[in-house]
Amino acid sequence: MNLTEEFASTDVLRGGVGAFPDAGMERAYQHDYFVRSLRPIRAALALAIGLFFMFATIDPFIVPDGYGKLLFVRLAIVAPVLGVLLAFTYTKRFEPWFLKSQLFAVVFGGSALVYLGSLANGEFASAQVVGLVLAILWTHSVSRLPFTLATGATLFLTILYMLVE
Repeated sequence: MNLTEEFASTDVLRGGVGAFPDAGMERAYQHDYFVRSLRPIRAALALAIGLFFMFATIDPFIVPDGYGKLLFVRLAIVAPVLGVLLAFTYTKRFEPWFLKSQLFAVVFGGSALVYLGSLANGEFASAQVVGLVLAILWTHSVSRLPFTLATGATLFLTILYMLVE
């Protein structure tokens, strides 16, 4: 749907937050948002998987005595789950699951970072805060979640971190 001056002058568009009053316009907007979000979401999931793999390569140097558990969580749990989610974005059934899947990716990945921090010593655990900050930035930028969902996920991860640490 293209925005023209005639359409804009009909006063259908309004300021504020929420759905459009016309259900057809809302569906068109949501579909357009989904289509425009696919490429950034796929790139963000691939980046997240890559970061988990990259940090797995330095785990043996940072935590030489306990890196086996860290590698298992990163490579056997988190990376495959995010990989399946990335593959799911290429199916025709992904559109209804778009926001739910991104919320899942944020909460799952962030919770994994909190868990990884609880597995190791204090120095490594404090380094996981950086990963958690990256997850929060990811939540509010490339995940394409609405602000309310992104903020809820961020609050959840923050409270989880405070409870675990």
